[in-house]
Amino acid sequence: MVFASPSCRPVHSPWPRRWLLSGLAVFLSADLTFAWQEAQDSYAVGGFSDALYHLGTLMMMTAAYLETRSQERAVLHPSARPWSWTLTVLPYLAIAAVYALVVATAFGWSPVHRSAAELHQTLVILILSGSLLTVLSMIRQAIAIGEAARLRTQQTIEQRERRFAALARYASDLVLLVDAELRPQFISQSCERILGWQSPAVDTISLFELIHPDDRQRAAQLLAKALSTQEIPLLAVWRMQRRTDGTWRHIEMLITNLSHSPDIGGLVLNGRDVTERQRYEQALERARAAAESANRARDAFLANMSHEIRTPMQAITGLIGLVLESPLAPQQRNYLERIQTASHSLLDLLNDILDYSKLEAGRMVLESVPLCIHTLLERTRSLFEIQAERKGLIFEIYIDPALPKWLTGDPLRLLQVLNNLVGNAIKFTHQGGVWVEVDCLEQTATAARLEFRVRDTGIGLDPDQVAHLFEAFQQADASITRQYGGSGLGLSICRRLVELMGGEIGVESLPGQGSTFWFRMVFKGVEPASAREDEERSLTAVPKVSPALASQATDPGSFAPGPDPASEALSLGDIQRPSPQQPTTPLDWSAFADQLDELDRLLAAHNSRARHLNRQLLSRLSGTSWEAAYTPIAQAIAILDFDGARRHLQGLFKFRPQHTKTSEL
Repeated sequence: MVFASPSCRPVHSPWPRRWLLSGLAVFLSADLTFAWQEAQDSYAVGGFSDALYHLGTLMMMTAAYLETRSQERAVLHPSARPWSWTLTVLPYLAIAAVYALVVATAFGWSPVHRSAAELHQTLVILILSGSLLTVLSMIRQAIAIGEAARLRTQQTIEQRERRFAALARYASDLVLLVDAELRPQFISQSCERILGWQSPAVDTISLFELIHPDDRQRAAQLLAKALSTQEIPLLAVWRMQRRTDGTWRHIEMLITNLSHSPDIGGLVLNGRDVTERQRYEQALERARAAAESANRARDAFLANMSHEIRTPMQAITGLIGLVLESPLAPQQRNYLERIQTASHSLLDLLNDILDYSKLEAGRMVLESVPLCIHTLLERTRSLFEIQAERKGLIFEIYIDPALPKWLTGDPLRLLQVLNNLVGNAIKFTHQGGVWVEVDCLEQTATAARLEFRVRDTGIGLDPDQVAHLFEAFQQADASITRQYGGSGLGLSICRRLVELMGGEIGVESLPGQGSTFWFRMVFKGVEPASAREDEERSLTAVPKVSPALASQATDPGSFAPGPDPASEALSLGDIQRPSPQQPTTPLDWSAFADQLDELDRLLAAHNSRARHLNRQLLSRLSGTSWEAAYTPIAQAIAILDFDGARRHLQGLFKFRPQHTKTSEL
């Protein structure tokens, strides 16, 4: 924005307008008087009407003079002398003298004695001379007004040029103006200060010669695009050479096409030296890459070490299980059971570390298979029921009657989240109970949105603890770790798994009043009976109502479904499974003994890798004599019945040669 100085602002006086309006009023009066005198045949040259005409002319001349003086004062050069106004007044002196003679002659004055005819002739000559002088003065005033406007415009332009020159001189950014052939037409002094360019030296060269050779092709494409784009700025970063030391500087250029403007006729380039910023960004990128590499190395180390430790731990738990099946003294059995409990705790910790590493690396892959929520909840009940009874806690599960029996999802990961939340609830609850509730929030023909809630009457959490509860390696406080143990990874893994499955998880808690952990997610539906035909045929099961699921709520605020069939859970312990039969065809034990032994160890440890090994065995055994004998094992693993699958496998082991049975070696 350009601000005019006080000396250059025109002073708008009201007097020129007043004189002009008064002159027009006098002219109107003169016309009316002339018309009346003509009607009365009393008009005479030099009479009252003529005097009014000349008075109006003088008043309009005065208005023109005052307006001219006002304009001239606005553009008066500072070095003008105070008496320069006389140059404007001089043309009016002659007019004033002529009109003075006209007025004097009209009233009969004459320097010598003359007749009336001679005085009339003299008066006519004076009137004509005054009129001519008036016209010439008006022309002169019009020219003066135009010249004053030109001088004012020129002064404004000069002032803007001085300001632009000052901005270009002291600006920290580069300013370049290039023509359509990319030859510099103007460079600011900042170009000389930053890049060592001088105007005479760069005016004759092309802009490309100032750009780094590796950036010229990209610059040419961008400049060509800029020349074909009107007034849409384009941004680019080039390397341009500093003439003083030959180094290359990173210059961020904003390019605007003003070739259509006759005053510029080219491209305007505004540049900024971003070399230091580029160095900081590169250093930051290197630091980020190093941090990511360190994280990957850490995750790989955790995964590898966890795997290396977990492999012998699985062997330990498997061997302990075999020893527990043999006759033992009560004290020996007690020691071994404690060792087995500690081994399972260590395996859980290693599994958490592996899962967290997979989630951090984005390598966790979810399955999408048919699952039964009732079966998963029954598995959770059977896993934690004894633990809750030992602490004297109520442990109950409630299922919405509208819940579909079969859905599609990842049963292993869903069970992992449920078991983690239930395990925490039992761990941190000393009296009262733990309630697991499942509600069907929405249901369509193809999907169902469920909400799982795990409520307890435990120690509770304050808002500060809740804010960081789902972060990795975080627990409520240090005393929690000392008193209850744990790695602080469980809830972080739960949050990652729930979000990976497209859901959300949260907690509502108050200190001393217990907690309610909830998560919601959408499950796809499963085709009716046809989609589950094979599974139903494979399980000669008699569904029974689980007491834990069908019992009424002891907590007055909880929801307990009635004996509706949809709310009945399929208890894995109540399934009647066929006893293993002698294979109808001889089996090649030597080809699959190692994998079957590994599967037995994984099933004994309830390790999820059993599912992966199960898929490998299904692929290898398809079309062989093993297919019919292995099918019940595969079906039990598919519904996460690891104990039932191991019973089938142990039954199958009875029919193999004794020297291939690892458990007896």
